[in-house]
Amino acid sequence: MSINIKEAKTIFETITPYKVVNIEEFTTAKYKDNKFYIINNLNERYILTKYTSNLSQKLIDQDYALTLEMQGLKYIPDCLYYDKKERVKITERIYPTADLNFLTKSEIKVLANSLRGFHHLRHTTPLTPFNPFEVINEARSFLNEHILSLNVEKDIINRAYAHYMKHEKVICHNFLLKTNVIINDKYTYFFNYDYMGLNDPLYDIVLLFISLNIYDEDFIRYFLSIYYAHNYNEELYNAYLAYIPLVKLVLIYTIRRINKEYQSREFNDILTSLILELKNIN
Repeated sequence: MSINIKEAKTIFETITPYKVVNIEEFTTAKYKDNKFYIINNLNERYILTKYTSNLSQKLIDQDYALTLEMQGLKYIPDCLYYDKKERVKITERIYPTADLNFLTKSEIKVLANSLRGFHHLRHTTPLTPFNPFEVINEARSFLNEHILSLNVEKDIINRAYAHYMKHEKVICHNFLLKTNVIINDKYTYFFNYDYMGLNDPLYDIVLLFISLNIYDEDFIRYFLSIYYAHNYNEELYNAYLAYIPLVKLVLIYTIRRINKEYQSREFNDILTSLILELKNIN
């Protein structure tokens, strides 16, 4: 069941001790059937989300469990209320203190430390592995197409696979676009966990830097040296370079699949450029 602004206001004022000063509805391309409201309470803001039945119960259950486990660790905003039966969620709205388009080295350090902590969270929520090579195969089958020639794609996969098999698998975000990251003072907040699962942490790092459009070797090496500390070596940097075309390939397939499944054009602004970048690499 959907709700309107008046009903969202009533829900908020019923389940919290706060009064609504201003409320504004917004939507997203991917979850166009869900309702989202920005609620202003004096100088603080919250987001009220009403998920529809179109969102699978599995995702609701996973989001609910992860929200309860992770909010105290400051990797997600504080959740004031979550009723997974009624599919209503109220969270604190976080404002960035860092511009992700112009990160300083001190902010890169905050990001590296936060991501390392995120990757090594201890939690009880069962999560399925995220294998980028299986993602490519599944997307090819679903879309009935491939992005590049099969020989080129095979070469990209083979170059990254050897590194992938060597590395420890940890809990990763797996869709770490800059739209899913906010740096606020000493904390980094991560959002949207639809693809969360076991993966090589380097996959997250490469994907994030691609989204941030950071290809400067000095910045990349600095991040890796902070993240891996005394375990950082030249092999990791070489693995990073091998992952760039792989991650772009997975990202393209994922976006194309999202757009087909949800009949949307979300991320279309970066899709064409990613394909061109990938073709230029090879």
